[in-house]
Amino acid sequence: MDHTRTLFALSLSSFVINLSYGLIMPFIPLYLAAIGETVDIPIIGSIGIATQIGFLAAGFMISRAFLAPKYGALSDSSGRKPVILVGLIFYGFISAMYGFASSFWLLFIARFFQGVASAAVWPVAEALVADTSSEEKLGRNLGLFMFSMQIGWAVGPFMGSAGYYLINQYLGLGDLASYRALFLSTALLSFLSAILAHFLIHDPKQDKPMTMSEIGKTIGIMIIAPTRSTKSLAKTARDPLFKKPPILLAMYGYAVLNGFAFSSIFPLMTIFLLDYYNMSTEAIGVIIGLGSVVGMFMNPLGGWLSDRKGRIPILWFSTLTGGFFILLLGIKMAITWLIAVFILRQMSMAIRMPVFRALQSEVVPAHKRGEEFGTVQMFFNIGAIIGPIFGGVVYDRVINLSWVISGVTILGIFTLYAMTISLSLISLASLTLVYYRERSRQEAELKLLSIIEPSSKFLAETGQEQPITVSLSDGVNLK
Repeated sequence: MDHTRTLFALSLSSFVINLSYGLIMPFIPLYLAAIGETVDIPIIGSIGIATQIGFLAAGFMISRAFLAPKYGALSDSSGRKPVILVGLIFYGFISAMYGFASSFWLLFIARFFQGVASAAVWPVAEALVADTSSEEKLGRNLGLFMFSMQIGWAVGPFMGSAGYYLINQYLGLGDLASYRALFLSTALLSFLSAILAHFLIHDPKQDKPMTMSEIGKTIGIMIIAPTRSTKSLAKTARDPLFKKPPILLAMYGYAVLNGFAFSSIFPLMTIFLLDYYNMSTEAIGVIIGLGSVVGMFMNPLGGWLSDRKGRIPILWFSTLTGGFFILLLGIKMAITWLIAVFILRQMSMAIRMPVFRALQSEVVPAHKRGEEFGTVQMFFNIGAIIGPIFGGVVYDRVINLSWVISGVTILGIFTLYAMTISLSLISLASLTLVYYRERSRQEAELKLLSIIEPSSKFLAETGQEQPITVSLSDGVNLK
């Protein structure tokens, strides 16, 4: 069936792209160290590796934040598949650029344009999964899509560690050349995912296979998209931000705070393991890979549970357990305990990914999903622009701090972890309050509607009155 084939094709493309992403990202700090460049930023001055990583992550988020709503709106009007396909092709060229980069600023440019490709692929692909999923399987299908993403992240570090070792030891290349060869190999994977998408993805708005001229036309539209308004790209009526339903505004707030919290921590995991536990390149890849391997099975489980137990309760469970394990990472411990806590943290956080996306799908009409998925991504990325820089600056200042309390060593990075978890809890509390208030309002409207409609019908049949109609608010459908 078309929807099954599409889910498989999107998941396969997601796997290939994230395989290449997971293959290179753990080694970016080591790549920067191998380049050995002194980087000076106006006002800030000379910056360390952690802050450089923060700027690289921010470059990615800046372009993604700006373009995700535009490409999402374009997919609402022109179809999902053309936008996804062009994004995947662009991924291939950017992956090759990583291999040729010889300085921090060239890596920054590559990371910036990778954000452009990501804006065209991920929110649009998620919207297409939602478009082709039945209501009772929405969470499960989004969970399976997230599962494919996690598989790529999980396998990538293992392949990266193995590839680096083989290139470095058996081909006799130096560290810098080995990293570059590894990065160039990911370009081939990205082009492979584009070929798979072209032949396998079915888009309800694209019944026929795309021709080269249609692909070229889409590329042209996407190039000029940054200069056009979101409304003109969507070609449908769009509400201004302040007139959108409260639940959407709450989701934007949740996204921006969680983007800040997540990106303050995740880009620093490699250097955290290197600085605090003096781990080797291969060991870091294995640990990150282990966490992703175990955590990836939580994506389908989280989506499945949210279909049955509700989105909000599962979000709370994931946030509380994930926050607890993140705080534990701020305590000095044995390597075996560190690996266990890291894996449990990955498992808890992985549950949340499909649940929040299923919640988005519930409250947004199908004809607006591309834009709204992109808008949520935009707000997440706004937080993620600031988060890595903030996290990098804090990390550079607390790396040498520690406190011993009752024989337990609290690392300086614990302060960063505590701040990010607090923001996640605040944002989820706000979303929960608005969600249940909106649901109560809708339940009251439905109850009123059930009373008015029979009476209105009776009066109309007897000719005494005109029928009375009551409609629910557009764009929100809470269960």
